[in-house]
Amino acid sequence: MISSSSKYYPIININCAKNTPCENVNIKNIKIKEMKTTPRNICVNLRGSEKIAHCKWVGGK
Repeated sequence: MISSSSKYYPIININCAKNTPCENVNIKNIKIKEMKTTPRNICVNLRGSEKIAHCKWVGGK
């Protein structure tokens, strides 16, 4: 099943505390169709986010 994202909210929103960043987060099997206005995904204070493809996604096209 593939869901559709809202045009106002990112598909992924991980926003961890600055003093206690998240780590060892696994993201897989996400099948969501973005809308043209879906904003970029949010991965804040997430250690290793530069290696997570979903954190690099920049928004709907």
